[in-house]
This record gives sequence, C-alpha cells and structure tokens, in this order.
Amino acid sequence: MGWLTPLYGKTIALDTAPLIYFIEEHSVFYPRVEQFFLAMRRGDFEVVTSVLTLTEALVHPIRHNKPKLAETYRDILLHTNHLKTIPPMTTLPKRPLGFVLSTTSAPPMPSRWRQPLSWKPIFS
Repeated sequence: MGWLTPLYGKTIALDTAPLIYFIEEHSVFYPRVEQFFLAMRRGDFEVVTSVLTLTEALVHPIRHNKPKLAETYRDILLHTNHLKTIPPMTTLPKRPLGFVLSTTSAPPMPSRWRQPLSWKPIFS
C-alpha cells in the first residue's frame, strides 16, 4: 500500500490496462490495481481518464457479445465517485503539456495490430 501514498491528494490519469485488470480480475495484476481502486473509492485521490478509455475497454465485450461486461465498464467509468471521464481534447493547449511523445524509443508494433480492421454490428 506504500506505493500509493505519494498519490494521496493528487489527480491521477488512468489508462485502459489497469481498468481492464481490475474489472476482469487479472491473475497477476488484480491485487495491485484493487488497492488503487479502493484508495480512489475512499477519496484518497481523484482520477481522470478519457472517454477513449471507455472506447478501448469496450472492444473485447463487444467482439465477444458480452453486454453485461460492457455495461460494467460503462457504469464504472461514467458513474464512480472520484473518477471523472472527460472528452478528448479538440484544441491544442496554449502551454506545453509537460511531456514529449518519443517515437524513436517505442517498441515496434506487433504485426497483428497492423492488419486491417473488420467491422460488424454490435450486439445484433
């Protein structure tokens, strides 16, 4: 629990993977992300994420026709205290965001991600 102490009283940005690990109780990562979400629920810190997190999290439930799982993701991201889901930025900030995205140090993209997407109706 000590790793969470520096986060207390701050606003934390949430990515998609920890949310998935929490909801789907990942065998390796669940104990750690559970601590994070319990601390968030207590109000130890505030959490923000983008509506894009919801979009990413819904890929698996929609592909595998799991509407209850999709509903769980939606409810957590849109109706949880101390968690705010915000729309993506549509304008550039007037000041730098404080970080630089480096394309030279990123690992190569797996070939399965480079394949064209196929579209099908959701929950038909």
